[in-house]
Amino acid sequence: ARSDRFADLLGRVIGRSLQRWSDLEVRDMVHLMQLTRDYAISELQVQPGDWVADKPLVNLGLPDEGMLVLGIQRADGSFVGAPRGGTVIHAYDMLVLYGRSSVLTDLDVRSADVDGDRAHDEAVAENAHLQSDGNEVKV
Repeated sequence: ARSDRFADLLGRVIGRSLQRWSDLEVRDMVHLMQLTRDYAISELQVQPGDWVADKPLVNLGLPDEGMLVLGIQRADGSFVGAPRGGTVIHAYDMLVLYGRSSVLTDLDVRSADVDGDRAHDEAVAENAHLQSDGNEVKV
């Protein structure tokens, strides 16, 4: 649902239900993840030829862009939670990412070529600038 009103109502209903019928601790994930600024949690379907395809996370430098990979849904249905640097991203993986919306959008269209490398370098420089101004949360 794209309606803030509906999302708020649904969140309250789910929260009350969890408190009443489970032992799960309910937290305000929007506040916890600082999603109120330009941050988002998003999914990215990796296609052949994407900038991230067939590379280990450590070589991508996504944290330098202010982005974290929270999990990977593999094409075979398996899930890798909190993947480490040696984890290789494959075509048809679904990445669960946390970062600034603009960077997430850019990554979704970034190609595996010189232009993609340039876009990465620009995103790293922008993130460094934001951090030096104190306007960015370091990941």
